[in-house]
Amino acid sequence: MLPSFRLRTLLSALLALMLHAAAAQTGWQQLYTAAHTQSCAKALRQADGGFLLVGEELLKQTSTSQPAPRRVVLVRTDARGRQLWEQRVAVPGYPHVFVREASQNAQGELLLGLVNTPLYTGFGRPNLLVALTPRGPIRWTRDFSGSSRRLVGLAPDDSHQGFVVAVNDGGREAALLYLNADGSQRQQLPLDFGLPVVSSVINTVLPQPGGVLVGASGYSSLYSTTPTAKVIFVSDDGVRGAETVLPGSYTGPTLLLALGGNDFLAYDGHLHRIRLGVNAVQWSRDLITSDGGILSPEQWAASPTGEVLLSGFTVRNSHILTRYLMLINSRDGSVQPLEDNNAPAIAKLGESNAGQVASLLPGDAPGTFFMAGAVTEGIFLRLGRFAELELGATATLAAWPNPVTDADLLRVNSPFASANALYLYDLAGHQVLSWPAVTGGTAQLSLRGVKPGSYLLVGTNGQGKIGRMRIFKR
Repeated sequence: MLPSFRLRTLLSALLALMLHAAAAQTGWQQLYTAAHTQSCAKALRQADGGFLLVGEELLKQTSTSQPAPRRVVLVRTDARGRQLWEQRVAVPGYPHVFVREASQNAQGELLLGLVNTPLYTGFGRPNLLVALTPRGPIRWTRDFSGSSRRLVGLAPDDSHQGFVVAVNDGGREAALLYLNADGSQRQQLPLDFGLPVVSSVINTVLPQPGGVLVGASGYSSLYSTTPTAKVIFVSDDGVRGAETVLPGSYTGPTLLLALGGNDFLAYDGHLHRIRLGVNAVQWSRDLITSDGGILSPEQWAASPTGEVLLSGFTVRNSHILTRYLMLINSRDGSVQPLEDNNAPAIAKLGESNAGQVASLLPGDAPGTFFMAGAVTEGIFLRLGRFAELELGATATLAAWPNPVTDADLLRVNSPFASANALYLYDLAGHQVLSWPAVTGGTAQLSLRGVKPGSYLLVGTNGQGKIGRMRIFKR
């Protein structure tokens, strides 16, 4: 129990400090725990400013001869990451799914690219398409596992209320499939590389207004190891537009990022800034971490002010992955300095098993970003400046709605609700109420009968960090 006399002694100073910190704070953190191990593959921003987090969870193993089944998990939040609902979706006939791709069109429909494999690693390109509405049943599935085709990327086709699916066919021919909302195929567009090549490969697709940007590689012979790499715009009607050839690429572009207008970043083992339609790069560079390694980016996001946040990894001793965050200036590719000490904005997130970053998105305030992913404790979503973003359990107590009435249940985020008891104090430091820890999930607390006014909610998470939040009772 937290001794109330300590709170009486420090309460006045603490409340003043909290109000000052709240005015300066830009970020928040949310963690969504569950009874089963969960991972996150994608965070999709919603029309109301909230988020849809897409991942999967590992269920309990029921047979020693069969691996544990997995199912899709959807977590819907409001604009501050507070959970609104959670949906679990089992895919009939496919008990071992890993989510690798996710896209959502303007109608709110989802298309997922899944790997169906009993292996615990879940490596490999998706071989199964699953379409569904976030709160509804599965609409249709399409299985590619019996063919040489593998899914590379998904994008919405809002011009026709459907989706664009990029596929590679055994390294021979790449194509864009234009699917209607019911899963029927409207068009198949083979990738015309515009050069005499014997094989073409799509490496990535980036949704753009009115179409997609395709990062592709073309090989002049079956034994060629150096492809011709291109970035190509293709409209929702399958019309090819402007393109850019990347110089000296070993793999072709595997990541693309829009900077505004016709300017983009492309990563193909090196980082390039390009202008679509111009066959020359504005600059190229490697991303060097604080320990001298070369960063391989996995996720990135660009702010309107020209900052680019990247998450990625370096490899040591051929198998040890170290994950990093890095903030660069898109104008020249230089690493940004930190605001407080002018040091390079490079942060180590941890080793291979520390967690994973699934999505980075620009925040609504200048210099802020959203980061979503998974750690041991569950799926997380965070907003903050570079120095505020990290992997690990949330250290911030969150409760809502606030203000709260007799008719409401005050919900408290799970890291604090499930670890230890929660306490409510008045501004004189007297304990008004307490609630025991709940078993997983979010606590729902009744303040019925509590007099209107200001109170302090106090809790401790599983790492022993004390969280405090001012609650207003109406």
